[in-house]
Amino acid sequence: MYAFLKKPLFWFLTAVSLFAVNLSADTVTFAQFQEAGAGGNDFTFINSGSSAVFESRNPKTGASSVPVTFSFLGFAGNQLPSDLQGPQSAQMSFYIKTTQHVTSLGNQFDQNLYSQNASGLPNYGTITFTRTTPDKELNQTNLLTVSFFAIADGLDGARKGQTATLSADNEANFGPGQIDYVQFSSSYIDFAQGSDENLALSFTSANPCFSIYKNVTAARHGCVTSGTALLNFLHNFTAAGTGTFASDPPPTSVFAVPEPASACLLLLGAPAVIGYLRGRARRSRA
Repeated sequence: MYAFLKKPLFWFLTAVSLFAVNLSADTVTFAQFQEAGAGGNDFTFINSGSSAVFESRNPKTGASSVPVTFSFLGFAGNQLPSDLQGPQSAQMSFYIKTTQHVTSLGNQFDQNLYSQNASGLPNYGTITFTRTTPDKELNQTNLLTVSFFAIADGLDGARKGQTATLSADNEANFGPGQIDYVQFSSSYIDFAQGSDENLALSFTSANPCFSIYKNVTAARHGCVTSGTALLNFLHNFTAAGTGTFASDPPPTSVFAVPEPASACLLLLGAPAVIGYLRGRARRSRA
């Protein structure tokens, strides 16, 4: 009844699967970025009343793409070509629209980032990191592209403060409809289907500050609010930002060769597979 349990091929493939699962048991941060412009607040939040847009904006040129330094992390020296190792000069574009009203609890605010189109489907936010010059091996430029929305955590921080964080995790689920979405793609690394992918961005030097009040005035250390009129979304602000990206299982380089342990396992199992196939051939001739 369970004859397949006696077949070497079954046990070999089982061992390979268990070994692969064991290698990828943890969430790994694989990339990070930081602004490259000197002293610029490259992120802008615009409250239009009925919705809000959070986007990148070069404060000097007004362009939607801004210079950043991007780095891949956690890859062995032989897994990426030399021109993809270390800090990469890149351009970043960031955009997401939200119709989710800001909420507050005590001194904290929570601005979820999510909207829908006319068909009721999500409008995905995007973050793109593009090399300023194509790489030497593939002649490509897409370091990383992120599609996302954030309605489990979103943009969080202290009211009237100048720092905040944005997080999204495609496995986060805090109740009906409260699910984040994060999806990565790249010319240089591959992501396993169904992987847990997440992002974590930090914002500083908010000008004038992170506020839910309508009347806000910039001050030397933060801002001053007046009146009691509240907004549906955060007050307009600019901020500097940096961030990291992680995945479980970790992504693999498109240039990678099998790791020594994986190669050894394959070599050890090869005789069993060959013996199994030869046995099948003899039985079919008989």
